[in-house]
Amino acid sequence: MSGSRAPFPPCISTDFFPPLRFPLRSRSIPLESVSADVFEELLYFVYTDKLRRGDAFDAHGCDLLRAADAFDLPGLRVACEKRLASALSVGNVCALLGAARMCR
Repeated sequence: MSGSRAPFPPCISTDFFPPLRFPLRSRSIPLESVSADVFEELLYFVYTDKLRRGDAFDAHGCDLLRAADAFDLPGLRVACEKRLASALSVGNVCALLGAARMCR
């Protein structure tokens, strides 16, 4: 997560995960393609089934959509698409088009 390290919560055992391509020397898995802020928003959605309101989504909406696609979270993907579609404007159409092309 771009320099941040989030340990596994005690309720998640590494025994449930398939063998990894890298040795697991600690109780964390590096997520270098996702920023800490985006991953925090992703976890918030996973636990609450809601997107946060305000600047958090506005700043990372496209990145959160890409993460939802990468982690195969269809509920988050739909929620992001709805929120981004409602905020569509002349000023952000190119960024949203680029994000849409990167997703399935």
